[in-house]
Amino acid sequence: MNVAELKQRISKNRIEHIYLFSGPEIGEKKEIIELLENRIFNGDEPVVYNFYINGDLATNELIDAIEGELLFSDSKIVYLKNIEEINQKIIKIIENFIIPSRLSKALYDQIVESFKNDKESAGILNNCYQFDDALGTYAIKDIKESDKKRLIGILNRLKFSVAKENTYIVMLNETNDKIPAGLLNLLNQDQHVIFWEMFDNQKPAWIRGEFRKYNLLIDDDAINFIIDTVENNKYDFERAIEKIFIYYSNLESKNNIVDKTVIENYLYYSKEESPFSLYSALLAKNCEKALSILNKIFLTDEDGIVGGLMWSHRRFLKILHLVENEKKSPDAALDKMFIKSKKIREELEKGIKNYNFLKASLMSNDLSELEYYQRALPSDLKLIKFQEFIVRSIYGDSRKSFLQGKNQFLLY
Repeated sequence: MNVAELKQRISKNRIEHIYLFSGPEIGEKKEIIELLENRIFNGDEPVVYNFYINGDLATNELIDAIEGELLFSDSKIVYLKNIEEINQKIIKIIENFIIPSRLSKALYDQIVESFKNDKESAGILNNCYQFDDALGTYAIKDIKESDKKRLIGILNRLKFSVAKENTYIVMLNETNDKIPAGLLNLLNQDQHVIFWEMFDNQKPAWIRGEFRKYNLLIDDDAINFIIDTVENNKYDFERAIEKIFIYYSNLESKNNIVDKTVIENYLYYSKEESPFSLYSALLAKNCEKALSILNKIFLTDEDGIVGGLMWSHRRFLKILHLVENEKKSPDAALDKMFIKSKKIREELEKGIKNYNFLKASLMSNDLSELEYYQRALPSDLKLIKFQEFIVRSIYGDSRKSFLQGKNQFLLY
């Protein structure tokens, strides 16, 4: 099932009790989750439980969240994040949410009767359950993965669900890492939805279309700047474009065409802190200011920080290459990079005095490492990694990045 079909189903209240939303596109996931919560909670305050899959996850707390009764709400959603790290113990908890561990004799006989003309399905059911004389019920056996998948298919056809009517599980993955087959085998095609990022060749037309909604045109350089600096998902693109429009609307002189200079001025001159003002503090080696800016923007734009830092750093590294390796003057290097703004030139000149090409190249490794951590860690640990990066960049550190290897520097 694709994202458009999922939206349609949720809008019609055809909601599954368990979902796996995988893939790197964050923006559409946020839209779907918002739609899901609106439908399930009908405008009331959502009751949600958030768990990150890692070595510290307390499985008893997860089981309590899934199975516990609610006092002040009719429904709840349990979010399981970083699902690519799931282990067999947690897969078993999910399995118990989907496959009944026991069936009453009456229900078992009823199911078998419904399959009297389908010997294969009846045989699968017989292979999966055995009668427990002590309790008078059918208990599930230790079954093979292939039989497990077939059994789930049978239960889906019967529209049989173990899950409580008011309980929903949403599993989230935001990387391209492989998800264990043991989990995928528990889900049908309506429960696993992959959210793909836009292909590179789709982005320019989409960005132009978004600006057209505001009756604005945008040139190619400005589009490429947005693609390079904004996190690659629709949610962050839409937010960035809306902010640029608000800034542009307040300009005295405008011709309904947004160019790269307009966007750079917005990023560098707006009162709102951004990854670019954070990078300016790094260039000035002002640790206190950099940490203060980080704390502000992390609360509102944690996913967009790395993209802005990486774009800024690639440009700065090119400038250092021109100055140190091609022996150009700082002024000539800045001219060659088409940097005209006096304020931006002054900030970059400070950076040229504070960093050399070797140090800046090693910072590129740290930024690549930071990009990995951004996708792999929960928010509180991401913040610590950002803080470490700032302190290490300004004060130095003998610790090597795990991406460092030999000193081979790439210019982008």
